[in-house]
Amino acid sequence: DVSFCGKRSRTSLSEARCLVAALDKEVEKAGGSIGPKISEAQLVELFRVGVEGLDIPLETPTGRPRNIDSLKWRTLVERGRKSMD
Repeated sequence: DVSFCGKRSRTSLSEARCLVAALDKEVEKAGGSIGPKISEAQLVELFRVGVEGLDIPLETPTGRPRNIDSLKWRTLVERGRKSMD
């Protein structure tokens, strides 16, 4: 129950669910599975597999390599929603 949270908190929860669903979908496409208990190293690897499936260019418009780990939350959410369509 998130009735005690403000409007923005509920929106953030919705965004998180959407992004996690997109990442889960990409991990499953790649043949991975997420269990109830996994190590931090496994989690990082599965995150990378999930992000690779999202529509995020690995180079910036200027040709520099893009650091996926440092993208803003909003960018990941937008890319996750696009990949769910």
